[in-house]
Formats: sequence, structure tokens, C-alpha cells
Amino acid sequence: MNFNYCLSKINFAGRFEIIDNMILDGAHNGQKMASFLESLCKIFDNQKFNFVLAVKKEKDSLSILEQFVKYQNHINKIVL
Repeated sequence: MNFNYCLSKINFAGRFEIIDNMILDGAHNGQKMASFLESLCKIFDNQKFNFVLAVKKEKDSLSILEQFVKYQNHINKIVL
């Protein structure tokens, strides 16, 4: 069995989870948000997205928001 094929079938709830026409991700720090945005823009190249963000008070919201600068061409709007 192909190892890469098996890995592509793994699904973690709340990590790049596609429901109807929405993509949910529980990125809770800058590093995870960077990874999410990179994957999103590779998979859905040349598309713009609306983002809805909710960040807990104790999280580093600045490091999370900074990740969007690199991908500004893929952003239609961000709702905080």
C-alpha cells in the first residue's frame, strides 16, 4: 500500500475540514495559521476567500494576523 496515499486519507476534525462550501481550521498560533494559509493557497490557487476569525484573549492574536499579510492577494475580507 502506498504510504502517501494513506496519509492523504487521514482526517483530523477541525484541521482543514471541508463542510459544504466552508473550510474550517483550528489554527491557534502563528505557525499553524501560516501552514493553513500556505496549504489553502496552494490547493485553491488564484481564488479569494472570506475569513472569519475568533481568537481567545490569551492567544497571540498579532502573530496569527501577521500571517495574512503574505497571502493578501487571496483575501476578499476578514471578519474578526
